[in-house]
Amino acid sequence: MTVYSPETRQLKQIAAPAGSPQWLPDSKHVALFDQQNIAILDLDSMGVTSTPFTPPAGVSLPDTVHFSRDGSMLYVVQDLEQGDIWIMRPGTE
Repeated sequence: MTVYSPETRQLKQIAAPAGSPQWLPDSKHVALFDQQNIAILDLDSMGVTSTPFTPPAGVSLPDTVHFSRDGSMLYVVQDLEQGDIWIMRPGTE
C-alpha cells in the first residue's frame, strides 16, 4: 500500500497486507484485510497492527466487514442460504 501526503507531496510505501482498504471513522486509521488478518494502519505513525482473523464460512472479506460509528468494533455479514434478517415496524404489515 502506498500513502500520499498532500502536505509533503510525497508517497510512502507501507508494508501492510494487500486488501481493500477501509477508512475507520476517526479518519486517522485504515483497515486492511487479507484472508487471515485484519491490519490497522495508523496514519500518524505509519505503524501497522495486525490481528489474526479467520472469517467464518459465508463471510467474504472485506466486502462484508463494517465498523461501528466509533471504530471500536467491527461486524461481518455472513451469507447463508438459511439465514435472513427481517426488519418490520410495529403496526405495519
